[in-house]
Amino acid sequence: SLAFEGDPLAVQCAIYRLLCGALDLLKVGFLVFDGELKRSRSGRWIARIKAAGAGLLMDDERFTDVLQRLQLQERHPPSPGENPRLRRAEGTCPRTNARITFASLRSKGVLFDAQFTLPPVVQDEDMARPEACDGVVAWLVHDDEIAAGSLARRLQRLGWATIRFDSVSQALRRLRQRQATDTARPALVVAVESDTLTVDQAALLRAVLPNDGSVHCIYAAAAGSTVLGAEEMPGYDVRVWPLSPQELSALTMWPASDMPLSPDRPRVLVVNDDEVNRVIVARMAQSLGCEVRMACDGDEAIERCREEPPAVVLMDLAMPRLNGIDSTLQLRALQRVGVIPPFRIIAVTAQADEGTRLECLRSGMDAHLPKPLQLPALQVELRRAMAGCGAMPTALQPAKEIVMTGVPPAATHAVPPTSAV
Repeated sequence: SLAFEGDPLAVQCAIYRLLCGALDLLKVGFLVFDGELKRSRSGRWIARIKAAGAGLLMDDERFTDVLQRLQLQERHPPSPGENPRLRRAEGTCPRTNARITFASLRSKGVLFDAQFTLPPVVQDEDMARPEACDGVVAWLVHDDEIAAGSLARRLQRLGWATIRFDSVSQALRRLRQRQATDTARPALVVAVESDTLTVDQAALLRAVLPNDGSVHCIYAAAAGSTVLGAEEMPGYDVRVWPLSPQELSALTMWPASDMPLSPDRPRVLVVNDDEVNRVIVARMAQSLGCEVRMACDGDEAIERCREEPPAVVLMDLAMPRLNGIDSTLQLRALQRVGVIPPFRIIAVTAQADEGTRLECLRSGMDAHLPKPLQLPALQVELRRAMAGCGAMPTALQPAKEIVMTGVPPAATHAVPPTSAV
């Protein structure tokens, strides 16, 4: 097994920086990411990430602004034999020192290419490659043949035998016709939410599968789906689609009944200039299983996010020095240039009118919660915002009792040393 030394947070910032740049150049279009890992002749490894977009592009002025923001120097004039309308630029990522190249032709699209030189490989003999036992079957229930095919190939590389069904009815028919023997029944079922696969249909499928722990059922919902903020689905592990390689490796390495729970708790930053409100919101978030930090205003919030990036920011609007709207604009600007990683920002404010809600969304916030804040509403939004985090399936469960007896140690203003991300 291969492991690489480095700063994953810096790489995340670098990739998100390119994503924002590519999106800012597309008025309407299609964006894809591609990655590969190769070993150089010197023995070092090169990770190459490409962001390619095609469609209706923005004007030349926007291109110039984005290239300047990313600190990419344009090449003038074009090389001999190149199309004179081709725009090229290159530079270095400030966080990772990755070499960044850019090319764009209006008739074709845009391409960002980042090459990361990784430190020497660490060989870890204890990190066995996840591999499913021979004959272990995974069922994929998804009406998108291309997306399901991609997931099937990834599972097959991990040792799974895969069977795809277009619908729940096909999977039910397979079971009812007794065409599957006991040994061919699935150990893993991935049901992907769509217009044709609903929560009710998934429940029908779960009801006819064994309930003895021998089958791990996953309901994969799109980011932002209402399912992610709802109560848990009985018999299903609700996750964000698409499933990451890390999730698939974990599913392969451990049986469902023995899968370890992540000790990490999602970090929430509570920003409010009123101490009473700050403590109340912090205690609510803690009661839902979150690790809490606090800030008194927008300036302090930005400082906290740079020192120790959270998973979610709960942002008040009316604050001295720097209000919530301007704080959000500055945080999003820092994310676009790769200074801090992406995270969710949720407004928590007494201004519950529609105009304020729209202003929050336009500034880059992801949701709007009115005061007085209710625990169930906070739980729903945090579940939606943190869907995909390692601790999310076992965290965010409301405590039976919230005891308001002062500020807990985890919610003080002291910021511990930055932990590894």
